[in-house]
Amino acid sequence: MIAVACADDAGPLTIHDLSGQWENSKGGIIELRAGGSLFVSEFPVGWHTSSTGGARLTSPGSWRYEDTTRDVHLSIDRGPDGLTGFACTVSVRGAGKDARLYTYLGDPDSEPRYYFDRVP
Repeated sequence: MIAVACADDAGPLTIHDLSGQWENSKGGIIELRAGGSLFVSEFPVGWHTSSTGGARLTSPGSWRYEDTTRDVHLSIDRGPDGLTGFACTVSVRGAGKDARLYTYLGDPDSEPRYYFDRVP
């Protein structure tokens, strides 16, 4: 595994480190399974396209981790507005029990971030 240092890097991560349930204070849930499948519940997608109007998805899908960028690529089976499939990326900040998943609300050049914390 190759690890690249970046501002949010707190060391290398493995699939085991990321597997489990992550939730947001606003009710969004991402369940990353070790085999590469996932399930999202009330997952917000409004930051990706204004046409969704802040839609929330509940769907199975798959995921993969890109260790060089510390990004988790999500491929969700059922997208907003009846679309088949929806893809997005969440990034990892920290490591171990302090790791958090996040994405930006709107323009990535501005804050705020939408955080998901691991469920113990």
